Amino acid sequence: MITNAKVIENNKGILKFEFEIEPKIFKNAIQKVYDKKRKSFKIPGFRNGKVPRAVLEKFYGKNMFYSDAVNEILPEKYDEIEKKMAFNFIEKPKIEISKISEENGITFIATVAILPEFEIGEYKGIKVQRKNFSITSHEVDEELEKQRKKNAREIVVEDRPVQVDDFVNIDYEIFLNDKQEKDKSLKNFVFQVGSNQVISGFGEKLIGKSLGEEIEFNLNFPNEFYDKDLEGKNGKFKIKINKIWIQELPILNDEFAKDVSEFDTLEELKTNIMEKLEGINRIKVENMIENDILEKIVKRTEVVVPDVMVEKELKKTFENYFEQLNVNGFDVKKFLESMDENEKNKHKSAVQNSIKTRIIIDKIMKIENIKVSEEEILNEYNKLSQKNKIDVKKIKNYISKENIAYDIKTRKVLKLLKDKAIIIENN
Repeated sequence: MITNAKVIENNKGILKFEFEIEPKIFKNAIQKVYDKKRKSFKIPGFRNGKVPRAVLEKFYGKNMFYSDAVNEILPEKYDEIEKKMAFNFIEKPKIEISKISEENGITFIATVAILPEFEIGEYKGIKVQRKNFSITSHEVDEELEKQRKKNAREIVVEDRPVQVDDFVNIDYEIFLNDKQEKDKSLKNFVFQVGSNQVISGFGEKLIGKSLGEEIEFNLNFPNEFYDKDLEGKNGKFKIKINKIWIQELPILNDEFAKDVSEFDTLEELKTNIMEKLEGINRIKVENMIENDILEKIVKRTEVVVPDVMVEKELKKTFENYFEQLNVNGFDVKKFLESMDENEKNKHKSAVQNSIKTRIIIDKIMKIENIKVSEEEILNEYNKLSQKNKIDVKKIKNYISKENIAYDIKTRKVLKLLKDKAIIIENN
């Protein structure tokens, strides 16, 4: 059991505190460690695994099991520590031993980033405008074009070299001053030749080259580049072309509509697309109202977000970004370290705002005593199962009950804010 937990210092979201583990728990942990490790000790005159603990402690020192005993205790005590301190920890505390003995137990000094205490601004009666938008025929055409590309036929090219608009799969290595930059090399990188390129002229170097061909060329990296190690430098690329292919787009006609939908004519498909886009638009308008309300509440609320929370969220944001781009092995930490300070501050500001919004929503949940029933959670699992055509049991393996409950409570908060807001129609 944890005893004598007390705050030493609470400054700008960093909490320093002290707590103790009673002697009985410490003694039991020492005995547990000894029982686990006794077979590994060999001392003349004793059989393997039969060396008494007192003999070992006399031979190696009384504190020989202390470190392992502490590691045995702490992982099971993190939740208890947080409850005792009555703060919301952002991370696991950094814990140091202040005093330790079997007779008196252990005294720890811990430091941890915490969610800050704050007073929320007025969140009821917020005035916002409903901004309505119309769907145009151009947007319908864009959606049709997406469906064409989605249903395009991939034709592998083996009998000619690379041309503009071809898709290619390549392996590439980068060299600076003839030294390979191993952490910047990639395998199975896919892009379309002639499309937007991070490095000007890169795709053009592949035009006229054949499948399986290995080529080398030099290019200057832009003066403003996401990777500061490469910014403005001349790099040598070694490239191998693994695959070349083109996309053959289907013709837009009634046959296309029959192939990609339940409709018999292209006009029916267009009408259906228009209706879907209008539905999406209605959701977009409601989301804008929610965002406007939250933005005004954030402006009315003074809350300090700990730096450690911002850094973690920033790292997570870019990890997700590069994962979506299907870029494997990218060192996000190094990328952030090399990022221009002004650019990084922009991202930090956005992340801070996002965290503030989340913290404020959590605060409203507590103030309004927002609850979720078991039935609501089960219904949400069933909806997700039907939508994604995945068995409910598998959904439960992917998404925890706690996350489902939090999402439902968040939606309830947003509904409450909209119900209590003053929404001005803007036609």
